[in-house]
Amino acid sequence: MFLLMVGLGLAACSAPSSAGSAPSALATSAPSLPPTAVVAPTAPALHTVSYGAHVGLIGIDPTPILNGVTAMRFEWIAQTIYWRDVEPSQGQYAWDKLDAVVAPLSSGNYSLRLLAVVRGTPDWARPAGADLTRDGPPTDNAALGEFLHALAGRYTGQVAAYEIYPEANDARHWASPQGISPQAYAALLQTASTSIRSADPLAIVVSGGLEPTDVDDGLNAMDPSRFLGAMYAAGAGQWLDAVGVHLDGRNNPPSDTPQMTTTPKPGFKGLWAYYFRNYEALHAVMAANGDYRHPMWLTGVGWASAAPPPDGMPYAADNTEDEQAGYLVGAAYQVRTQPYVQVMIVENFNLSVLEGAGPREAAYSLIRPDWSARPAFLALAKMRQADVLPASAESGAPMANLGLAP
Repeated sequence: MFLLMVGLGLAACSAPSSAGSAPSALATSAPSLPPTAVVAPTAPALHTVSYGAHVGLIGIDPTPILNGVTAMRFEWIAQTIYWRDVEPSQGQYAWDKLDAVVAPLSSGNYSLRLLAVVRGTPDWARPAGADLTRDGPPTDNAALGEFLHALAGRYTGQVAAYEIYPEANDARHWASPQGISPQAYAALLQTASTSIRSADPLAIVVSGGLEPTDVDDGLNAMDPSRFLGAMYAAGAGQWLDAVGVHLDGRNNPPSDTPQMTTTPKPGFKGLWAYYFRNYEALHAVMAANGDYRHPMWLTGVGWASAAPPPDGMPYAADNTEDEQAGYLVGAAYQVRTQPYVQVMIVENFNLSVLEGAGPREAAYSLIRPDWSARPAFLALAKMRQADVLPASAESGAPMANLGLAP
């Protein structure tokens, strides 16, 4: 078991003192007037948020990755589970690779909870005419229900939560002959939720985080706020335990909104989809539908940093690695003032080192393809710990110095 007690240089997050003291009586020519009390401004109330990171553990030794997330003192890992890989033929399950991921989490060596991100319909379950080069819904939701019942039954008490088909508001992830449909997604969520709960009543069902897209033509993509509102109208609220949200700050600091820009970086302004605080707009949709009961889970939060930038991501060249680190820490602090935010998952921890990983994954990762630490890894670790990182834990230093490389 990895025993690294990595520490941090930043003090743990705490609310600034709001205590104010009344001054002594004022020296004035009118001593009969009472002294004026000085009241300090009230600091925002802070609440506990659980933090985690999206990881890639399938087919590799999970130990160094689990050690790294543990070193950051995060509570969650999110692992994508592709239905097509586990059930390549109907009724025939291949559990070995998933068992290898779940086993160490059940060993008692780690205090990490697993969010299973379910997607990846197998070809045998897709409708005729579907674009099989893209993910999409099954012909019959019952087939997905059977898979999820088997999955949740096998890992009862070991998988804590399930996120169901994220980014269904984008045709790249919901390729269907019928097109993007909040109503169809709500129906799929109903089947998924019923199947999971019947096998593991304590499992948490999270609606799929919606793509923060700037396209809203209803064909290629739909604005996440509009999609979420239509989901509620279709009854999705009764089939979830938490509302999943994906956020990409593009080249904007976490404090910015369409109405307030604090950066001179051009482009990607004016639309909520370009800002981390898009979660506030989505929560307004929840409130408009009377949903004050369910928490919000930020199941994918990231800022890309890469030069040259990957195709389609010019904003990645606008963010230095140090800015990426500062933005993630700022976001992590900010959500502590929002009582409806329960979990924040950073996108991503180690997808950059996986076989076949592309520049997009590397742009968001906390570690580089050569297993060296990016500033974001160190900054988030410092945010979560109260002691000091060893000298070997420097930006750019090989993660092997911390025992985190294979």
